[in-house]
Amino acid sequence: MKKISLLLVAMSLTGCLKIQVKSPDNLVKDTVDASKDAYQSVSDKINGNKESTFSHQYFLVSNEEESAANGQCIEQVKLIAAQSLGTEKFDVRETKTSSGESNEQAYVNCKIIVVSK
Repeated sequence: MKKISLLLVAMSLTGCLKIQVKSPDNLVKDTVDASKDAYQSVSDKINGNKESTFSHQYFLVSNEEESAANGQCIEQVKLIAAQSLGTEKFDVRETKTSSGESNEQAYVNCKIIVVSK
């Protein structure tokens, strides 16, 4: 009899309780990115690869399109990377660009992450 009454009490309480867990908006994407970064780091270490980051700021000339400026900025930062690494044999793992304006002069910031032996 005690077991039945405990069961009835427990079942009636479960209907009254509601637990809601809110997860961050980018939980899956952030988890995948973190896993990918961890895998690449371990893989690079095993293969003897070195990851380096280079950045450059490119000022737009008059009437230059931002997309063309992005391409110019990336090409220039690749040259900087080649000079710094002493080789043109590297893989570009990631590129990022952003734009802004300083003293009424438009510019593009670009960053690349490269992997080399």
